[in-house]
Amino acid sequence: MSASNKLKKAVEKVNDNFANINISLLDAEQAAANLQEVWNNIYSKIDTSAKELANIKEGTKLSTFKIQFEKVINPWRKVEDLTIQLAQLFNKALEEYKKLETSISKPLI
Repeated sequence: MSASNKLKKAVEKVNDNFANINISLLDAEQAAANLQEVWNNIYSKIDTSAKELANIKEGTKLSTFKIQFEKVINPWRKVEDLTIQLAQLFNKALEEYKKLETSISKPLI
């Protein structure tokens, strides 16, 4: 294969990789926006819960509050698992990017 063909293939590969990185970054940006919305919602629920808790004077109301609060907290166990998976995915993507960066810096000839 001639040097110009090698260069052409390398440029095409880099272009494809940058396109994939761009898509991944757009997905990450959307995920971050969604996460911000979730955190805002959680903050609001915690703030409301704290105000409700301050006004509870009876055991039955406390039990009801506990059940309602658990409904807010329990889904976060799944979020924790998903967050771990997402972090692993980002780490894998970073490793792939580093491999790509290393292969780009190698001489073509």
